[in-house]
Amino acid sequence: MDITDIFVIRRRCLFFIAKFFILEYIKCKIDDGSLLMKEDVMSKFVTFNDNKYMIQLQSILKSLKYYMKDDLSLEKVTTTGSFDGKYIGCQIMDGDQEIFFGISGDDEILLKIASVFARYEFDTFDEDAYDAICELINCVNGAMAVCLEDRDINCELKPPVFYCNISVSGRDSFCILDMKLKGLDFNIILAVDDGIIISR
Repeated sequence: MDITDIFVIRRRCLFFIAKFFILEYIKCKIDDGSLLMKEDVMSKFVTFNDNKYMIQLQSILKSLKYYMKDDLSLEKVTTTGSFDGKYIGCQIMDGDQEIFFGISGDDEILLKIASVFARYEFDTFDEDAYDAICELINCVNGAMAVCLEDRDINCELKPPVFYCNISVSGRDSFCILDMKLKGLDFNIILAVDDGIIISR
């Protein structure tokens, strides 16, 4: 084992430790109500009336804001029946609800998201940057699962996966959040009980 291997193992251990403590912090904030976005704020962006999305959207936006700080902004929320993405990191939660959560963008913005989350400047989108994106997805969905559990909605997280050049389609319309981080655009994909299908 050389010094590079030791550095990689150390960084992954730090990811795990940070994930544990951050999830505990978010759980406390959700429990006391300070991490939830008001519905009247969400209504300025959401152009449809579907309460099944409100809790999930609140949790996602607050978690992302926590990790990305003030460099993150929500531009628009729309609905669609299909979405094509160059790169999509995603995770499925199933149980009382089937929830699909994904982060989509080009390599430049995903590299920036990974760097901001890991507090480490990645130069290339390598395995460590990929791991950082997957850990971010895990953390966001972990906070969402806690929030849903408090409302007697129990979901189990599946391992996050990463795709290139795929299409996401659903039985019904699902949410696309247009986001911006440090001037770069990316998308959040959220589907709840919409029978998501992933194809190339």
